[in-house]
Amino acid sequence: MLLLACVILIPIAITVPMVLVNKKKANSSTTPSSTSTTEAPLYNIITNTTKWKQNGITIFQAVDFDEGTGDLSSMDIDNNGTIYMAETMKDRIIEIKFGETGFSIINGSDDVHQLFRPTDVIVDQKTDSIIICDAGNRRILRWSRQNISNREIVISNVYCIGLALDDDGYLYVSISELGKHEIRRWNLGINRTSTLIAGGGTSEDHFAQLKMPNFLFIDEDYSLYVADTQNHRVMKWRKNSKAGSCVAGGNGAGTNLTQLSYPTGVVVDHLGNIYIADSNNNRIVRWIKGANKGSIVAGGNGPGNGTDQLWAPYDLLFDKYGNLYVFDAGNHRLQKFFIESN
Repeated sequence: MLLLACVILIPIAITVPMVLVNKKKANSSTTPSSTSTTEAPLYNIITNTTKWKQNGITIFQAVDFDEGTGDLSSMDIDNNGTIYMAETMKDRIIEIKFGETGFSIINGSDDVHQLFRPTDVIVDQKTDSIIICDAGNRRILRWSRQNISNREIVISNVYCIGLALDDDGYLYVSISELGKHEIRRWNLGINRTSTLIAGGGTSEDHFAQLKMPNFLFIDEDYSLYVADTQNHRVMKWRKNSKAGSCVAGGNGAGTNLTQLSYPTGVVVDHLGNIYIADSNNNRIVRWIKGANKGSIVAGGNGPGNGTDQLWAPYDLLFDKYGNLYVFDAGNHRLQKFFIESN
């Protein structure tokens, strides 16, 4: 996990309407709100030739203070445009409601539910809750968004990194610790049993193993995509498969478009094209389905804070208009890149 300077988000006003959709899971049911509407398929206006403006605008910018170290690591968004961010080193979740100029800090309501080094947060639209990877406490929490007292520990004794939900409500968890580099799927029903989906042995680079798996994506066919960070590749496990296939990278760490360097975030569009936060290369890349190399979507101009630069991008998502959002970790900011053409 990146260790960044202490930060507090300051929203910057924008005039372009922004309606965001969830990007980490196929669970796309609407929230139980009278204003909610069924979303179109995730960024289905994107084609193989879609381009984005190369100069991003800053939606949220962090400011350094002296009280410690803040590390925003991941983000997710609900169907109404509310953004949730895990601020790892400040042990909290940040909520930014669509159309509002401020943000809220979500902490545990008591000692039992206090967070310690949360690494990921996702929205469960079906239960109107957020699910938090509370890594430092080795557990996963589910907090109701409507009733602050309705909070529970759903999984204990797990050092989690990334989370994803499928349409059936199964929770996928990436686990990275000594002797464990794996993805497990949990049934969140009464029994809450888990099944090994990927990895599970030593940290290796063959197709049955993983090395520091990071964020996850589940598509509509229940295929699992994993940012296999220290193997510098993205792996895909089809439903019920015993071994994965490398769908991006896998040629060692490097700057060539056939390579990735410490990828962290991954999103897949309706065509099966893969978008990757290629963190150490300071860029977002797209691998067309079946391609043997990627192309640069944003960044790739060296580390920096320019509008056409990224520095260690860590997570990404699209809105329903096809605009790209990047959590630019090294610059402590959330960048938006407008869709340009199809």
